[in-house]
Amino acid sequence: MVVGSITSLRRGGRPNRETEGTILFNNDNVAGHHHYYLDPTPRLNEEYPNYTQIAQDMGGGALNVTRVFGGGTGDAGSEDLFTTALHEIGHALGMSVANTSFIADSAGGRIDITAPRPFRGTTVPLAAKTSHIYNVADRVLMGGFGAGERVLPSTLDIIALAELSHFQKLNFNLSPDRLNLFTNFGLTVSTSHDAVDVNPSSVGVQVHAGTTVHYSGAASDFLSTSLTWQWLYQVNGSEWTVVQSGSGPVPTIKFTFGADSVGSTYVFTLSVVSGPRSGFSHSTIAVE
Repeated sequence: MVVGSITSLRRGGRPNRETEGTILFNNDNVAGHHHYYLDPTPRLNEEYPNYTQIAQDMGGGALNVTRVFGGGTGDAGSEDLFTTALHEIGHALGMSVANTSFIADSAGGRIDITAPRPFRGTTVPLAAKTSHIYNVADRVLMGGFGAGERVLPSTLDIIALAELSHFQKLNFNLSPDRLNLFTNFGLTVSTSHDAVDVNPSSVGVQVHAGTTVHYSGAASDFLSTSLTWQWLYQVNGSEWTVVQSGSGPVPTIKFTFGADSVGSTYVFTLSVVSGPRSGFSHSTIAVE
């Protein structure tokens, strides 16, 4: 059953990577073909009443392996074009049997995550003789999906693609309001912290266990003065934990990284809502 396809046109570099390709979507009325749901607001996800996040340790520490919306209502009960596009872009970024890097790295039926990427030691299992991740939990974007579902990139998807192309500067963050990434005119949100980087030779900010960090935030909207906010944090792509909620001026919060936090990556987020609009700002710190 053809949903979408990627044709590799050009490859190069070290490691060998896809540099040009064509993605096609089958959108005809032939029996047996999928019929797409073309969402006019694909980052709001309001058509999907169910949402699941799952974290799992696959050898390199707990990381997010599933971000999936389900129960699509109305036209969203069809195949989601947004999810299909994300999946095919993943193939275009390197998870392809036409990619020599993928062929070499997947020879054992898996992709092994290595340093200097985070979660080194993680083993990403592949479905037999394919360029798809085996669905280790509920849904993995580069595994598969069905009608009525919207699957977002998990940390596992991102780290597997990063390994194939040797990417090091990675962003595992999805907003607490579930990928509402549109810029909201008039609404600005910012965060900062006082952490001192103990390992400047590595990408990002690292601190030692036992360190206390103060997070500051600010939010403004020249179209409205009615703002509500939440401070949240996430560890290694797991579920979000709410630290504090309120309205009006955003307070400074502090957090002490415990002895059991060594090897973990923390994402602190300020999420702000102003009427129908929302915005957020992230700060990421790794613990050595």
